[in-house]
Amino acid sequence: MRHTLKAMAAAIVGAVLLLPLSASAQELTLKLDPGVAIPFTEPQVSRFYPGGDLRVMPSLGIGPYVSVAPELDLMGLPSQISGVAAGTVWGVGGELRVQRPHDYAHNSATGVDAFSPWADLEALYSRTGDLGRPSAAAAVGVAFPTSAARTLWTGPFFRLAYTFDGEREGFNTNDAKMMIFGVSFEFGGSQSQPVIQERTVEKTVFVEKDKPCPAPAVVQEKAPQLDYVVRFPFNSDVLKSSQQHILDEAVATITSQCGMGCSINIDGYASSEGQLAYNKTLSGERAHAASHYLATHLERGVLRQLSINVQGKGIDNPVGNNATPAGRAANRRAEVIIHIVKESK
Repeated sequence: MRHTLKAMAAAIVGAVLLLPLSASAQELTLKLDPGVAIPFTEPQVSRFYPGGDLRVMPSLGIGPYVSVAPELDLMGLPSQISGVAAGTVWGVGGELRVQRPHDYAHNSATGVDAFSPWADLEALYSRTGDLGRPSAAAAVGVAFPTSAARTLWTGPFFRLAYTFDGEREGFNTNDAKMMIFGVSFEFGGSQSQPVIQERTVEKTVFVEKDKPCPAPAVVQEKAPQLDYVVRFPFNSDVLKSSQQHILDEAVATITSQCGMGCSINIDGYASSEGQLAYNKTLSGERAHAASHYLATHLERGVLRQLSINVQGKGIDNPVGNNATPAGRAANRRAEVIIHIVKESK
């Protein structure tokens, strides 16, 4: 077991030194892992109370899923024995971590849904007074972004630390083992949410040249508009089957009443969570989802009579209170507004 752990430790140190030379760096962040250290092997259990541990790791991302970091470890354990000094340990080494990506390109979720589970392996050289020993650790945790900019991630972790003790005459040479529970903090690596250029689709009707001009006495005028509203789930532009019947009604209206042509506005909206730019993009995608449904359910001859404008309006024009769950749900919508052209004399 000890030989396996030592080999693992050597591999981690090698990875920390060599990976930055062979791969393109993604980002540099600073990780702080403060925690409570609890010994669970003798003689530490009998000599020391649980204490504190802090690990400092300036981390370099190697692709979206892997990072490496040099590491500094500081640990202190209060003594249970009167007159005996507290146990202190410091160590230096390296860390290799695998995690769910933090960038929007590989992790497009928002809020707590963007959570990043992680696991790491660590190898260190640790000193207690004049005694130096190799040590290794393994940890698992989960981190959550604290803002849409993702400049700070935080969350709980558990670490198992193992210090190898060499043969020393007259001393207990059991390897020391520690459980460490804490909350991790990772700073830096600001991310920008992707911005998709708003797309506008327009279909304009032109009178064919070989058709006779309408009589001068006939005037086209717009009738009152007809509105159809579909709702979308949180952070989604997928049109659910429960909403399709609303657009089916819009299709029936357009088919039956747009013989003289129609002007149709399809406006998408979002609730107020997240960044404005992201909500603008999401609202546009919702509008395009409604537009695509209409385009695939209308006959071509009908489509040629339509002028369609598709826009994403972000969090503008809320119909519900964004401070309440029900209000936010009402604001995640697309509105299909049909202006029917009628003939009058």
